[in-house]
Amino acid sequence: MDSTVTGVGESGADEQLLGRRISRRQVMKGFGMAAVGTAGGALLGAFGQGSLTSYASRRPLSSSARLGAATLAFSWIDDVQQAGSYIAQQRGYYLDAGLAVSFLPGGDTYAGEPLVVSGKALLAMTSPASTAAAHLQGAPVTIVGAQYQKSPVSIISLASAPIRTPAELVGKKIAVEPNIELEWKAFETANGLTGKVDSFVTSESPSLLAAGGCQGYTGWTTNEAVALEVQGVHVHTMLFADNGLPGYYLTYCADTNVVRDPHGREQIKAMLTGEIRGWQVQVSRPSVGLALTLDDYGKHLGLNPKQQQIQAVEQNLLIESPVTKAHGLFWMSAADTDAMLKSLKLAGTAVPASLFDNSLLAEVYAGKSALA
Repeated sequence: MDSTVTGVGESGADEQLLGRRISRRQVMKGFGMAAVGTAGGALLGAFGQGSLTSYASRRPLSSSARLGAATLAFSWIDDVQQAGSYIAQQRGYYLDAGLAVSFLPGGDTYAGEPLVVSGKALLAMTSPASTAAAHLQGAPVTIVGAQYQKSPVSIISLASAPIRTPAELVGKKIAVEPNIELEWKAFETANGLTGKVDSFVTSESPSLLAAGGCQGYTGWTTNEAVALEVQGVHVHTMLFADNGLPGYYLTYCADTNVVRDPHGREQIKAMLTGEIRGWQVQVSRPSVGLALTLDDYGKHLGLNPKQQQIQAVEQNLLIESPVTKAHGLFWMSAADTDAMLKSLKLAGTAVPASLFDNSLLAEVYAGKSALA
């Protein structure tokens, strides 16, 4: 559905923020920052470390944490995409669970799986596509939760010439970001479009769409689409997840050996406990994490406040679902996991259901759907 990004109230009034459904979202300051996602072939060599932003958390770690210290790797820069984690650290939710947590921000060349396999991170934010690819290459990796219950990957088109259905892609010129190529091929297969679309892989920014270099651009609804809108280019988005390719995104990836180790398992559960509590606050009060992003964690980035404000609300639509309301944030239902496995098979990365392990969340929630 076409619509235009509008303002979202003043100074973080949550009633105003949550009272609106804004149709476009963001993550970038401008077109110079390519949106990241975490899909596909970002794995480097034999799971060597990717190129990461060197700006790590300023928060001092407590030497008295019962379970020690660990790192959470973000797939992207220190913007509002990580707001719930900022809240968890700032309010001591990780420490309450016994773990001192620092953050490692990512960037365009981020690969989370090598970080957990090498022990540089306890958990890393990934996509199921990249983790499945790592698994098939022999990496001992497991997905222990899904922050986004619905993928933000979409076809972005101009509102003046919208692409509303997969059938309307036939004969169109579509720009595909490199880190979305796996999902794009799976989307083509799911919708019978293979060989019928004039698609090309490009590292060019979404300004290519505005300039007439393509008729559709693959990207996240939570960054490229809203970046265009905020700059005055009105767009329409068609989510892959609503058109034949359902699935999770921003999944929590762990080393399988650490999951099986008693101490490592307790550390992961403590990190997930902090994450759940932090994101519960952010989902209900998006202004809290927004303020931390703009005034502290992301202050050095010169982020666009309007874009960050929009995403602080709109990412909730991807994080919350009927499943999470019934079972808790990050929960992976049997039905949704089965749909995810079918999407991965279409992408050429068929993996066993055991790649997704809900048992740690089950232990954390202990039959409840929220944590106090």
